[in-house]
Amino acid sequence: MSQHMKEKSYYQREKKNARRKAEKEAREYERKIRLAQRSYGHGTTKKVFSFSNNKTQNARLNRVSDHPSFTRIYSQESLAGWKPKTKSPRGILISLIKHCHITYPVPGFLYNAFIDENYYNRDAALFTLRHLTRGGRPKDLLGTSIDSLLTKRMLHFFLSSNQPTFVRAIREAQFKAQGGDPRIFQAFVAARPQIYGKPREARYSEIISWLSKIGLLSASLITPMLDFFDDRYYNNPNYSLKGRTVNSVMDAVKEWHKELYVKNISGPEEYEALVGVDSFLYEKKKKKSSKEFYQEINIWTITPILNLKELRKEGKSLKHCVVGYNKRMVNGSCFIWSLKKDSVRQITIEVNGRKEIVQARGRYNRTPTEAEKSIIKRWAKENQIKIRLYYW
Repeated sequence: MSQHMKEKSYYQREKKNARRKAEKEAREYERKIRLAQRSYGHGTTKKVFSFSNNKTQNARLNRVSDHPSFTRIYSQESLAGWKPKTKSPRGILISLIKHCHITYPVPGFLYNAFIDENYYNRDAALFTLRHLTRGGRPKDLLGTSIDSLLTKRMLHFFLSSNQPTFVRAIREAQFKAQGGDPRIFQAFVAARPQIYGKPREARYSEIISWLSKIGLLSASLITPMLDFFDDRYYNNPNYSLKGRTVNSVMDAVKEWHKELYVKNISGPEEYEALVGVDSFLYEKKKKKSSKEFYQEINIWTITPILNLKELRKEGKSLKHCVVGYNKRMVNGSCFIWSLKKDSVRQITIEVNGRKEIVQARGRYNRTPTEAEKSIIKRWAKENQIKIRLYYW
């Protein structure tokens, strides 16, 4: 065979091999797209978008394209050089945020402001992220809305926090800088899960300072204390915690609870119900012993409280201040549910407008038992309600 024929045969083989390799890569690419779509909850028939000329980037981007935050993060011009090292949807989104927006490193909890659609105080978190990633000095944040929340010492703890959200990082810094108990911090965040306006935050700064200095305190007392302080500050703007002890405050809380049921609190005939959340009934069977043939059946129910009369009954039965939530129920920022076992009230559950359980308390503000927790979890799962409780 001549040299010319040998070269021609060689080039034909190389061309054929290249074609086969390209076909194999295309099949592998399509397979990865399908896997990515399935792992992110899409069907296999979903249209695949082409975001760039890079097949690997397309596969990764298609995996997260349905996330609500995707359009805020992604811009096609900024994809040059983007090579994510992870395959998880959350990891891809964070990688994309870092590539498109982050010039200087920032605390990890600020990324969640992009990703979590129910993120509390998102605007403040995004402002902080923009300031830091553009090379802004951390101490310059003290001239902004954060000024009323943090001192220089607190700012150090804030920027080094490992908490998952902006609010938790702020509260942790406030407690840590003053030597506060971590359990009290957890209870405080569960009871007050967001940052409020300056007047209210000024009061909470005083409360946090007081809680950090009083020493040992049961975390279960924080919620009734905060409800009491809110009421006192609302009715008397000059109210102060200076010189007050835990015992004096708890005595005042008990007296306040009594006053709530003496006052002529007015309310509508019916409160609005939380849309998309249904009542719950569960029969729990328990065998008495191996020698007995019958079973004990406990009937658990979770029902909404939709009028002031029922709200009063709930508070009187369980000896807590739920009737003080009347105003919040009227304006639709709070929804109260009652967990009963065999028609006996056991736990009062507070759900906010974001479909999150932010409180669950029994008689004298006790925390739920394991059996009660399991029932509440079943109800929450059925109705797609998140549980935001530190003691869960």
